[in-house]
Amino acid sequence: FTRIRARLYKDPAYRGKFVAIRDRQIVDVGDDKLILYQRLLTRFPDHRFIVSQVLQEIPTVSIDSFAV
Repeated sequence: FTRIRARLYKDPAYRGKFVAIRDRQIVDVGDDKLILYQRLLTRFPDHRFIVSQVLQEIPTVSIDSFAV
């Protein structure tokens, strides 16, 4: 996904939407992540896939750590 994110963002058909990638191919697109995921489970019940939103930049997640 990171390799094609910038190209997808330039295309209004993908910008801001959730894309599903399987075997390096876009297999589905949707506005709602949960609905897209449910469609994928029906179409590809035994396969792995990636679902990610096409944004201008990849969001950063910050997680505080603690001492053990």
